[in-house]
Amino acid sequence: MRVLKQISTGKIISWMTNAASGTLTSNELTIPANDLVESDIPTPQLRSEWKIQKEADDTYADKRRIEYPSINDLIVALWENVVEERAVSVIELEAKRQDVKTKYPKAGVK
Repeated sequence: MRVLKQISTGKIISWMTNAASGTLTSNELTIPANDLVESDIPTPQLRSEWKIQKEADDTYADKRRIEYPSINDLIVALWENVVEERAVSVIELEAKRQDVKTKYPKAGVK
């Protein structure tokens, strides 16, 4: 598959087969044409590189959002606590939230 990579960072920019002369504007980035290289790589390699790049670019907030208990889990835990008087659900839910916060701390906070 034909891909565009930024030479200075090695990051995949696009799956485009050609770019206009001058610059390519992608994802609000303006990249000089002399900092781009177009090459062929197998699709599985593209997927693998793109996944690694995406995971590296995810912020701690993105990672937290993915792993936090869902709103449905929260509703069930609150229902069980309030209506069925089982506080264990809320305690377990809070433990999950704290585990995620510990795994992905806020930037600059240790």
